[in-house]
Amino acid sequence: MIYSPFEKVKRIGFNLPIIISPLAFVSKHSSIGIGTVIMHQAFVDYNTKIGENCIINTQSLIEHDCIIEKNCHVSITTVLTSEKILKENSLFGFKYD
Repeated sequence: MIYSPFEKVKRIGFNLPIIISPLAFVSKHSSIGIGTVIMHQAFVDYNTKIGENCIINTQSLIEHDCIIEKNCHVSITTVLTSEKILKENSLFGFKYD
């Protein structure tokens, strides 16, 4: 079986923290998976579920009741309106070249 680098370090027991900028807001009624990074001025609203190994980039807005599956990147200044699902391994927002 082929594993991503994230899966490899997880399988051998590394402690993968959740990193949340002190300048971000994350509702206490949301859940965040291991290895996820939430950048400056991002906003994660009520009852949102974010999977493992995600990036919620600077000034992104994730409205209430969204589900972001594992290995996703929400690009800078992107808005995900309420009750949306972002499927596993997705990039949402700007594409960088």
